[in-house]
Amino acid sequence: MLCLTMARAEPVCPGQWSRLVVYAGSYDADRLLHDPAVAAALTALLGSELPHLRRNLDVRGAVDLRSCELVIAGNAPHAGGEENAILSINLYRGTLAAAILSGGQITIYRESGDYASLPIGIKDWVAVAAAGFEYRLKPPPNAVLAPSQGTRLLQKR
Repeated sequence: MLCLTMARAEPVCPGQWSRLVVYAGSYDADRLLHDPAVAAALTALLGSELPHLRRNLDVRGAVDLRSCELVIAGNAPHAGGEENAILSINLYRGTLAAAILSGGQITIYRESGDYASLPIGIKDWVAVAAAGFEYRLKPPPNAVLAPSQGTRLLQKR
């Protein structure tokens, strides 16, 4: 008898908040945002803007994992492209970075460092948000799609 078992593959992200990697790929961002360590860091980072961030993350997809950073991006209900936000949680260092688009302005929050030291996910989001999110629907002027090759089956042996 052949018995196969499937083990769940989990990324290895050592560090101060490595236990939070279980949220990667989940839709349980609310629980992640209420984790005691994350909630305290969010309050320290955003202060009175925390409710604004939460509102602008209300409509969102799954929690993403990028280079040991959990990323949550979204928008306020019925306000996509006008009221958006992103949050990056560094699992290794136990630090946060966030950005909020509101009233046509993007405000970036970080614990320390300059723009160059921000997580790439935040910088990429800022660039797309600054362009009005139009490049999520069509390529920028200097990008072209190569002709599709379709699906090819190899039949040579």
